[in-house]
Amino acid sequence: MRIVHIELAESSSGGHRVCCQAKVTYADRRGFEERYWFDVPEALADQLTLSGNPWLVLFAPLVVHLREPLEIDARVDAELLRNVRELITIWSCWYPELSPVPIEAIASEVDLLGGQDHRTASLFSGGVDAWFSLIRHTDDGVQARINDLLTIWGLDIPLSGADGFSRMKGITEEAASAFGCDAVDVAVNLRETRWWRDADWGLVAHGPALAATALVLEPRYRHLITPSTHHYDSLIPWGSHPLTDTLLSSSGLRVLHDGGALTRVGTIQRTAELDLVKGS
Repeated sequence: MRIVHIELAESSSGGHRVCCQAKVTYADRRGFEERYWFDVPEALADQLTLSGNPWLVLFAPLVVHLREPLEIDARVDAELLRNVRELITIWSCWYPELSPVPIEAIASEVDLLGGQDHRTASLFSGGVDAWFSLIRHTDDGVQARINDLLTIWGLDIPLSGADGFSRMKGITEEAASAFGCDAVDVAVNLRETRWWRDADWGLVAHGPALAATALVLEPRYRHLITPSTHHYDSLIPWGSHPLTDTLLSSSGLRVLHDGGALTRVGTIQRTAELDLVKGS
């Protein structure tokens, strides 16, 4: 698999938006090419990265399933490259049918403009785990106070579900306003690509997809908070996991797996009394 022509382009959706896109070719499908993109509000255009970092993270789950080497025609952060190679090793231990594959990219030991604004984003879907992280990381004295709630269109809600995403975006904007954050929405076309069909969303791919969405805005962020799925005493191999989420970090952006110390019951109890949560 080869990732080429990473560039900024006008969004096909219009509406004062811009996208970071790349073209992907596959070793097992000669002549077949796909276009992948991340679409953001035009106001964030100068905070999109043209590095290979988000693409390295995004395609790691796919290449281990296809058993193809990954070539990226762009510089990648050296720390992130080391992390992803370790991540692939962990996947191969968890799932013997997967095996490490070569990754070819130009590694840079210099921070590729990560975290210039030193902001913290938290992934937000309106679920209990996302609410818990929001409550926990807007208190004074926390490790990383949340500045942005990051909502992704094209994963749980397909691009064809505009009404559903509009409702979720409204909840995110209300929560952001109440907690003094900004709401940022990113659209992705993963559901329309081979990635969605051939990468295993649940067991491997969703953690990297979420992290890649923040890495495409790497000049904006220093931290990404990923709300946990499982409690620390009941961990299982999964696409978002405290062992692997941290390996989606570059030298400029740190991924923080959050909330695993509290059980599901504890998380619900912590958030249940918040009026905004009841309303969502």
